[in-house]
This record gives sequence, structure tokens and C-alpha cells, in this order.
Amino acid sequence: MSENHNTIEFKLKEKLDAGEISQNEYDELYQKFLKLDILQTTVKSPKQSSNWSFKGSNTTEGGTVKGPVISSGKLSLTSNLKCQRLSISGSIDIHGELTVLGKTSANGNILVDGIAKFGGPVALTGVMTVFDNLYSTESMTISGRLTTDGNINSGGPLKISGGLSCENIKSSSSVRLSGKINVKEDFIAKSVDLSKVNAHIGNNLKAEVINISQEYSSKKSFEKKLDELDDIDGIPDIAKFVAKMVTDFVPNVVSGLTNIFTEKSVDKVEIGGTLEGREIDISYTQVNRDIIGDSVKIGPG
Repeated sequence: MSENHNTIEFKLKEKLDAGEISQNEYDELYQKFLKLDILQTTVKSPKQSSNWSFKGSNTTEGGTVKGPVISSGKLSLTSNLKCQRLSISGSIDIHGELTVLGKTSANGNILVDGIAKFGGPVALTGVMTVFDNLYSTESMTISGRLTTDGNINSGGPLKISGGLSCENIKSSSSVRLSGKINVKEDFIAKSVDLSKVNAHIGNNLKAEVINISQEYSSKKSFEKKLDELDDIDGIPDIAKFVAKMVTDFVPNVVSGLTNIFTEKSVDKVEIGGTLEGREIDISYTQVNRDIIGDSVKIGPG
């Protein structure tokens, strides 16, 4: 692979070699661009290698790596990547498909232009964006958001705490989601737990066990506090009760975010098709078609 003549680093070297800038000017500009994270360093990489390790900002073609790919900084790959293990601190952009046979750990962002396949456990703090289908055979835990333009096929537990968007979900294991959820078509899993979500499922939601729970209103919490008045015995207990009321509620009132005498708005889950499961426990959920289950519990909302 020839050197990319369009990088800032190459242009700086050209000006230095031509005598247009001094060595001191070159060093000063280099450090400034490096701090801005826009100094792209193009490196040569063999199609096959035992391991890859990158620091800083790098652009390279992809390949097959028999060992791990480790990057600290910003890594951009111009073609498919297949590796044994992937460890990212920063970000990785892959203009092609990604296949990781073993463990994936990332603190940052992962972007894949093609299909993403994970053969081992995935632990990500950040954002994953896949412009095609995603396949995962083991556990996937994302403290952040997952967005795919295709389907999610999961063989292990899937847990996402920052929101999700995809076409379909098909999982042979458990799925636990929170945040803003948009599944355009079907959502099928062994078990589904949606907590503190604003969710839209375009068609059917099917699982053996389905739990959809939201936060209840502040009014209920306030009523519970009033019930505690029955247990008050004497001045000391009254003082403790008032102190706890101030601690629990006054900050919300002062900030203007909550009125303890009125109910707090609660996000809802909308299911465009049928909700079907063996055990169903839902609240604040709108189902546009049928609810089918052996044990069905419907709460408020």
C-alpha cells in the first residue's frame, strides 16, 4: 500500500522538504494538528499479521489478523477486518465488514459500514453503529447506544442501557433494554425486560417472559409518605419525618422539575402488532392488536 499523499502529515513534510517552512515551524504545526486529532498517519499493513497495535490517529487498509487488534486513539480501516480479539480505547471506523472471533472490549465508539459479526463476548462503553446486520453469539453489554440499519441476531444475553434502533431483533437468550428504543418490525427473544424506556415496536413482540416496567408517579410516593404519619409517635418522630420529606421532595420543587402533588409524566411503550408470551407483566404499554399469554398482569397506563 502506497503512502497517502492527501494526509496533513504528508503535506507538512512536502513543505518542509521544499524549504517553505522551517523545522521549528514543522514541529509546531505537527503538535497542533496532533492535539486536534486531525493528523492522519497512514501506515502500511500486511493482509495477514499476528497482531496489530496502534496509538494516536491512524488510517490503514483492513486484513486478517491472527491475534488481537489493539488501538488507543482514532483508527480508520479502509476495508474488511477479521481478528481474534478487538480492544479499543477511542474510536474505530471500518469501511467494510467486521468479524471478531473472540472478545471485544471498547471504551469509545465503533462504526462498521458492513456486517458486524462477534464470536465472543462484547463489552462496550460508548456508541456502536452498524450499517448492516449484526450477529452476536455470546453476551453483549453496551453502556451507550446501539444503532443498526439491519437486523440484530443474538445467541447470548443482550443488555443495552442507552437506547437501540434496528429493523428486527431475534435472540435465543434474554434481552434487557433501557433508553429510547425503536424496533421497526419484529422483536423476538427468550425473555424481554424493558425498564425506563420510551419504546416503539413496529410489529410483534414475542418472548416466553415479558416484563415492561416504568417509573411510577411522584404522587404515589407522596401518598406513601402520608401513610407513614400513622406510625409517628411523639415529637422526635415528627422531626425525623419532616426532615425526610424535605430531603426527598424539596430539591425537586425548588428546581421546578416536579410538583409532588401531581403525577410525573411517564414514557410509554407502543407495540404495533401482537404481544405474546407465557408470562406477561406490563405497565404503561399500548398494544395495537392482541395480548396472548398464559399469565398476564397489566398495571397502570
